[in-house]
Amino acid sequence: MKELINYSIIKLAEETKEGWYIMNKNNKTFKIIICGNTQSGKSIFINDLYRILPQKYTALIRACPDGEGVWSSNKNNEQIQNVRRKGKFNTELVKKITQEIDNEKAPIVLIDTGGIRSEENKEIFKHADSFIVISKEETEEWIKFAEESGIKNLAVLKSEVRGNNEIYEDNENGIRGIVTGLSRGTRSRDNEILKKIAKRICEVVSQRELEMKGKECAEEKETLNMHQTAKALKMIDLNGNIKWEEEKADLIYYYLKGFMEVRNTLKIFESRANWITGMVCETAKEQNINNIKIYDAGLNKYLTVRNIPKEKMEYEKIGSSIQKYDILQQELQMYIAENEENILIDLEIPAMHRLNYADLQNMKLPQIDENKKLYISGRLPMWLFAGITLSYQNKEKSVLQPGNGFITYKAKNENDLGNKEEEIGIDIQDFFLQIKALQEREE
Repeated sequence: MKELINYSIIKLAEETKEGWYIMNKNNKTFKIIICGNTQSGKSIFINDLYRILPQKYTALIRACPDGEGVWSSNKNNEQIQNVRRKGKFNTELVKKITQEIDNEKAPIVLIDTGGIRSEENKEIFKHADSFIVISKEETEEWIKFAEESGIKNLAVLKSEVRGNNEIYEDNENGIRGIVTGLSRGTRSRDNEILKKIAKRICEVVSQRELEMKGKECAEEKETLNMHQTAKALKMIDLNGNIKWEEEKADLIYYYLKGFMEVRNTLKIFESRANWITGMVCETAKEQNINNIKIYDAGLNKYLTVRNIPKEKMEYEKIGSSIQKYDILQQELQMYIAENEENILIDLEIPAMHRLNYADLQNMKLPQIDENKKLYISGRLPMWLFAGITLSYQNKEKSVLQPGNGFITYKAKNENDLGNKEEEIGIDIQDFFLQIKALQEREE
């Protein structure tokens, strides 16, 4: 394509076509279920759709215990499968998921659901506005299942391995077509179907309400608006979304340092990449800023980043070299492996659990060797990741971006910031495989 449509500056309609979801003036969110049979490329499509939408106004909720994230379409599939954790539905998980959907305040909310037409999914569907079906088969059955929950048809796509993308229906009854090539490690952001759906979603949400969402925090003088930061550093892609460049991490660091030199309090707005969040927090600590808050889109408010107490803790030994610590009453575990120079920690939230900010009050971290370089892994809320990185005093730190390796966000020399490492002197593959095998036995 000659150029991508810049969805962040599309003139968005106050109302949509007749028969479509009409936005209520008191309802500032458009919540979209993405459903379909397993192995249809649904998660890959969601990740690409999320990336092409204006991310500062878009939230992604994983309403299924499959353990995937936006990183699940990255290139290193073997590493992704080792990190991924599958879980099972139960009543408590469904309750937490529906509460998370109801409480989400972002204007656009994408909801990834499981591949079974179950009673659990039926309950989750009731909390959305519209649905997209992506499936290799049983598309009509999915339409009926979703419509029985009272939500509107946005698009129905037949997923095929090979062939051409095709739209053969586009009217007030929704978009219908064929989508191909939804495999891990690929990007389908240039296809017309994806862009058509993204544009249709944007048409539902008014420009006025989007601007209010973005401005509510940006005007505060203590706020580090990450979108504005990326714009100043020329790290915005053609769709108006942030595209952090690891090879320019030292430039990001200098910008952050300058911003923080004249502030005593820091509010972090729209920080989505964990390595950037880590760099922001570590830079703030260097500048003696102790009052750090991070914006949580789900709660629509700032949460204070808190140091977590450290103490000597009992652990369970896994294999010959891994230590397992219970951080929060079976809801959060930490696994540790180390060699003479490096220490690797992985934090695991069981798939059927959702951590709340209030859980911080009951958390404790094990003491580690803070003279070694720290490597962090784990699918964590940003407020928790920030708290963990500030709690450990290691002088060098990296965080895992599954499929892309570890990215350095704290270093003795700023020129080393942004470095990627896939080998750290610890058998990473064996580390994650042992953890995965243990969790499968415990289910």
